[in-house]
Amino acid sequence: MNTKLISKIEQFRKLGFFECIDEESNIVAERIIAESESSYFGNISNLQHEPLFEPILLSYDKSIAWFVEDSSGYDLSDEFRPELYYEVINQLQRISKGLFTPKNITLNECGYCDGRDKRIAINYALNNIKTELVFCADGWALMLNFLEEVNESIRHSSNSFEFIIDPYGPCFIFFLSAVQKKSLSDEYGWKFISTPNYWADKAMYYKELNKPKEVESCFKKAVKGNNINTFVQYGIFLKEQNRHPEAIEIFKMGRCVIDEQTPPFDNREWWADFIDNQINEINKNV
Repeated sequence: MNTKLISKIEQFRKLGFFECIDEESNIVAERIIAESESSYFGNISNLQHEPLFEPILLSYDKSIAWFVEDSSGYDLSDEFRPELYYEVINQLQRISKGLFTPKNITLNECGYCDGRDKRIAINYALNNIKTELVFCADGWALMLNFLEEVNESIRHSSNSFEFIIDPYGPCFIFFLSAVQKKSLSDEYGWKFISTPNYWADKAMYYKELNKPKEVESCFKKAVKGNNINTFVQYGIFLKEQNRHPEAIEIFKMGRCVIDEQTPPFDNREWWADFIDNQINEINKNV
């Protein structure tokens, strides 16, 4: 009898997990042990001291979890196949408990990002609202930064897609309520991946298309990530639009991020000088 595994299942059940399995927790544990024998990580009974033990266990609640064995080699075909992201959307729909049901899904390549990566656009309608996901597809790797926008499209539900990626490739994607996410973060110490830079990249894409309204909408979301490069990009955009007071305000916000960063990040002085020069240049020309 694996008492630790059973105890952990009981804890997760109190948070609303494994609720689709109408069996006692000891039976659930036996089934998971049997299934894990042939799994990527092996017998779960031998993993209870592993850092990823809890995500591994919760991934067996397949009603809210999708496990990808190797996110770094998700597409191992000879040619990059963007259509694999149809499968990604289908998997997200599967675990969403009916809350993410996109319609009229289309997928297109829309140029290149910096370097060799292709840019992908996925369009869909959800509750009669159109959404366009735009992101860089990094070769064979599974990219999930667009979940930032997917989560925005279902924010009314207080649920979200969250993911954890192991440095060596495995990836766990979960569909969680706000309460579940908070409990896993605060009580269990889970570190979900945050990708606010998705919005900055999308802003630069719209900038190339000369869509200033869309650019600004994306930048306003991107700056919440407190990335210094985002403040600089946003400030330069406003400067190019001759919106000088707003540009200065954004540059100063970026300067505050630099000053408050502890410990100081690499090239701190270079970034500070660059922003100060941008502000001085605006003040000279106004």
